[in-house]
Amino acid sequence: LNEIPHTVEGAVYEVKTKPIPKLTLQPQKYEATLLGEMFNLTVNLNDADSDWRIVGVQFRLQYNHALLKALNVSEGPFLSQFNNTSEPPYTYFISRIEDDPIFGPNVLVGILILPNATGCWTNFPEGAGTLATITFQAIRQPDGGQAPISSNLILNDTMLINDDLEEIPHELAHGLYDIQPLTFSYQPVAPSAGEVV
Repeated sequence: LNEIPHTVEGAVYEVKTKPIPKLTLQPQKYEATLLGEMFNLTVNLNDADSDWRIVGVQFRLQYNHALLKALNVSEGPFLSQFNNTSEPPYTYFISRIEDDPIFGPNVLVGILILPNATGCWTNFPEGAGTLATITFQAIRQPDGGQAPISSNLILNDTMLINDDLEEIPHELAHGLYDIQPLTFSYQPVAPSAGEVV
């Protein structure tokens, strides 16, 4: 029962917090220059961690319909790459362009990752990618000499849910749309009488 000399080495246990998922718009700010101009705006999910077990996303994108017309909505590739079924479709995607009495003019999008044959999910999103692409058209432009006009692009009525149908905390990054006044230029700036310009 003699004591044996020995050394002790401690250990550290760490718990890292999961990053908070974030819905963002790309580009964050779009500047149009021409009436009738069309452009694409993507809604992205960033900082998705598989430990959140995200299976569904919903959002509304609000905009000023006096300045912009929403033309089309298409699903982005991000969620469908985390398939839980052996064959497509891997997600259920719905979208609607509407003028809601509460939210006003908006684009409504819902995406659900379809579960496997047993009704469960085993493959969850991680990383970042595009959820949806929305095509807009500029339908109003100020006259020369006026200030640019703007529309806030606001993400609202957003929801991320997990496989237990619980809401997941998340952050939002809104956007802005600008259109510059109509301008003209000509050469030469000071033409003389009889000169072809």
